[in-house]
Amino acid sequence: TTIAYALPQPERVSLRIYNLQGQEVASLIECQQAAGEHRVVWRPQGLAAGIYIARLQAGGVYATRRLVLAK
Repeated sequence: TTIAYALPQPERVSLRIYNLQGQEVASLIECQQAAGEHRVVWRPQGLAAGIYIARLQAGGVYATRRLVLAK
């Protein structure tokens, strides 16, 4: 799964994946990134099929998206 996002200015970015119980199952990004468009690939190996939540934090802005993992 590819997760795409755009930053209007350079920011410290955190992108994490959680299961529906609120447990973190993956940390994909935790770094400073330049302004512009970015893409991150999530390869959910070893996880059960189901619904997961992607949470992106950039500066003081948070965005969440629901991801469906089908096997």
